[in-house]
Amino acid sequence: EQVFGCERGALGYSLDWWLQRIHPEDRERIWESLQRALDGRVDRWQDEYRLRREDGAYAVVADRGYIVRDAEGQPVRMAGAMQDITAQKRSEEERQRVLSEAGRRVEFEQQLVGIVSHDLRGPLNAILAGASMMLQRESIEPWQAKTAARILSCAERANRLIRDLLDFTQARMGGAIPVRP
Repeated sequence: EQVFGCERGALGYSLDWWLQRIHPEDRERIWESLQRALDGRVDRWQDEYRLRREDGAYAVVADRGYIVRDAEGQPVRMAGAMQDITAQKRSEEERQRVLSEAGRRVEFEQQLVGIVSHDLRGPLNAILAGASMMLQRESIEPWQAKTAARILSCAERANRLIRDLLDFTQARMGGAIPVRP
């Protein structure tokens, strides 16, 4: 009575009262599930579905019932309980939404790192080529050679970092890291 906002004694205990309150989208599934339990030899039934409250809103309920059978095994009545699990369902849906959003963000960030790393290789290769050509010149001043060697060393280190980033991104996105013996 408290869960469904009814006055004391207003809840119906008939099958019709119950069926009319089940959400139209859930009704057929629940009825078939209950019929399978009643037609079978099981003594318990449970399911989750939406049940209309007195104010017209729907609560998600976990419904569990014990099927009482006669000596021939025919169902004669059912005793059970419903629990309002609306808050838990909403919490679980929110948790799933947050996890899904976090997954999309991680995937986007990994793709971004991969794209940026890949795009940095072009300018970095130009720097490496330019520094290498400077060092191969015969008429190079010692200070120029030292500067070109420093540029070459830094560019090679940056190239290794980019390669590591690309490998990391490829591994995180489910691809295999190529192994070259």
